[in-house]
Amino acid sequence: MRSSNYSILGFLLVTLGLSILVKSDSVFYSYKYGFNVDMNEYKWVFGLLLVALGIGFIWTSWGHDPSEEYNETEAFICLQCRVPICRRDVPDLKCKDCGRDLEPVKGFYDRHPELKEDD
Repeated sequence: MRSSNYSILGFLLVTLGLSILVKSDSVFYSYKYGFNVDMNEYKWVFGLLLVALGIGFIWTSWGHDPSEEYNETEAFICLQCRVPICRRDVPDLKCKDCGRDLEPVKGFYDRHPELKEDD
């Protein structure tokens, strides 16, 4: 879900929670289905819970930075082994075989032209 959707959902939950807390008679009646819900006894619990949940959604939407996410299919290569490895297989970016740091494959031979084999 996008961060804007989290913000909208958060604001809706906060609004609903505050409306439950502010209303003096928290009785909701459905004319269509003929039932009522009396929340006077538990209005503080439900109201505060919805406000807290809404604030949590808003906090999540503002604190989320998509640029910090990594691409699971991004390829890395070990300088010593010269074996390409997918990011999801090595979350710590260390080679499974020799334990050295991995480098991104993109631009690898530009950074290390001596390793490029001529065909």
